[in-house]
Formats: sequence, C-alpha cells, structure tokens
Amino acid sequence: MSSWVVIVVAVPALGLFMGFSPTLYGVCLHYLVKGKAGRRAVIWLTAGLLVGCTLLFAVYQFADAAVISTYLSSHVREWVVQRYVDLTAGVLLVISATILATRSQKDRTGQLPTSPDDPGPKEIATKHDDYSPRTAAAVGFTNVFIGSSGFATMYIVARLISTVSKDLLIHALVYLAFIPTLVGPYLFMAWGWSRWPGMAAAITRVYDKIVHYNYHKVLVAGLLVAGLFFLALGIRGMILHG
Repeated sequence: MSSWVVIVVAVPALGLFMGFSPTLYGVCLHYLVKGKAGRRAVIWLTAGLLVGCTLLFAVYQFADAAVISTYLSSHVREWVVQRYVDLTAGVLLVISATILATRSQKDRTGQLPTSPDDPGPKEIATKHDDYSPRTAAAVGFTNVFIGSSGFATMYIVARLISTVSKDLLIHALVYLAFIPTLVGPYLFMAWGWSRWPGMAAAITRVYDKIVHYNYHKVLVAGLLVAGLFFLALGIRGMILHG
C-alpha cells in the first residue's frame, strides 16, 4: 500500500515541485509572446529540464548524495568564510552599480537621433532573440543545477522510488510518474496560448509594460546596498580577526 502512495501521490507531487521555477515561467512567457517560434522553444526548454532531472536521478541511483553534499559544503564553507571574499564581492558590486549608473545617464543624454531607415531598439532586440532548440534546451537543463533545491528534490525522488523496489528497471518505470507534472504546466501554457487569444493578449500587454519599464534606478540602488553590505562584512572581519 505504501508503495502505491509513493507512486500515485508523492512522486507526481515532487515533479510539480521540481518543475516550479519563477525563472522558467518568466522565460516561457518571454518565448510565448513572440509567437509560434516561441511555442516551439518552450517544448525544447521542457526537454532540457527533463534531461537535467533525469541525469540527476540516474546519478543518485549509484552515488550517495550525503557524501557529495558533505564534500561540497565543506569546501564551499572554507572558501566563503574568508573575509577577502566579502571585500572582493563588495568592491565588484559597487563598481557594477557605478558602471550601470554611468551607462544609464549616457542612455538618457547621449542618444543620437536615428534615421527613419534605422531599426528601433525593439526591432534590434527582436532580431537578436534566439529561440533555437539548443538555447532553449540549455536554459531548461541549467536551471536544474542552479541552487541546491534541484539537487535536494531529485535526491528525495530517488530515495522515495528506491523504497518501491531494488530493481533499477522498476525505478525507471516509477520515474515515469514524475515526468507529467514536471513538464506538464509548461506544455499546457504553450498549448493554451493559441487557444485562448484573449487571455494571451491580456498577458502580453502586462508583459510589455513590465519589460519596457526602466529598472536602472532600482538595480543601481540594489547593487550599491549589497556592495556596501559586503564591504562592511569584510571590514568587520578584518577588525575582529586581524
């Protein structure tokens, strides 16, 4: 009975959890507002997501995640506690804020008038947008390995499925219950986009407002605050520990 609970409830729920990513939803929305090419890109993005998750699942069939986690965390902790890391991060963030503020000022005051034949910023951005299968799949694949939640979730999936049976073939079959909820929401977005044009148009209008809003001031302030914070941590470490 417990094995059926794992298959029917826990594994699909973990697929939904693993697939939920605000970053990927934002990328999918960016693809979808561009039309048919964007809908194809969403399919490739979900393929990359699935490949990344499957790779982790396969690794956890043979490797102990606890050992890997202990090894990585010890080395990362040893590197992060060094006060020079804080000072370096603070300097880089402050420099980034200065560069961004300078460029923003030049954009407002130093733009040259363009001829009627010159493409506008929106046309240039659209021209350089890349919806190739390789790029979209790479976005989905790398998202699995950004942060620690993906590693932890796939480890839980592997451990739960291992309780069903010790047979690797059974593990692979049970893993199939994980896939629909992992990629389903993204594929449903792509499918429904062309079938509900009113909803798609409303979302596109909101998306355009968000995309074309000037975030320079917010970014400069955020980078500057973060930079000063890390500088303060570094200076404090130097004072306390010499």
